[in-house]
Amino acid sequence: MKTPRDGTIVVTLGMPAGPRHTVELLAADGRTVLAKWTTWTTRSRTIETSICGQRSVLVRVTRGNAPTPFTVNVSTP
Repeated sequence: MKTPRDGTIVVTLGMPAGPRHTVELLAADGRTVLAKWTTWTTRSRTIETSICGQRSVLVRVTRGNAPTPFTVNVSTP
């Protein structure tokens, strides 16, 4: 996804209660981890971090203990 300006990006992973999905924010190279989720509930994982100099980022979701549907919401600067 493109990030036209520097600032705060918020990524929220929503899922049913039970699965232990994870979410990470990666640099455009797909290897460098910029941030991992730090806020969570039984139904969500959230990353809120500052991005500077990154013109695009990737969001990686890793399924947990059960294959269930999920949603990803992103708020870019």
